[in-house]
Amino acid sequence: MRVQVSFAEKLGPLGIDRFALGQGGLSEEPMWDDRMAEVRALQPGIIRLFIQEYFDLLPERGRYHFETLDRSVDTILRTGAKPLMCLCFKPRVLFPQVNQDIVEPNDYAAWEELIDRLVRHYRERNAGIRYWEVANEPDIGEDGGCPFRFKPESYSPLFKHRSD
Repeated sequence: MRVQVSFAEKLGPLGIDRFALGQGGLSEEPMWDDRMAEVRALQPGIIRLFIQEYFDLLPERGRYHFETLDRSVDTILRTGAKPLMCLCFKPRVLFPQVNQDIVEPNDYAAWEELIDRLVRHYRERNAGIRYWEVANEPDIGEDGGCPFRFKPESYSPLFKHRSD
């Protein structure tokens, strides 16, 4: 795949509503369950959801757990927005050592299967998720709220092992 960027062409308005709200960093509980009316009144188009380890998506090899994450996704959908899924997690079975500088899983096939099942799960639920993001502030690591601290050369391999 080739990416081409042109700053000379205008494509239209920025669409800042895509980046107005985010949820994550505190717990697996939906942040605004009791503030649905207020969030809905803001009419956000997209709400960024930080998928972190407390969602426990892969509690053990071959067992997937999406129910806790489903609650946060459903809360976002009830606001009228679509989630932007920010992948900021390292399942312990694939990353046994807690270390922000270890950015590749010990089993890429298991990582690919997890991401594939995650994407398929929300596709089958008709969640309308169009945007998936790998890591938050990946150059900062834990201090930036992400378990990854990538170097430029270590960021691309993770994209080669993603779900199509």
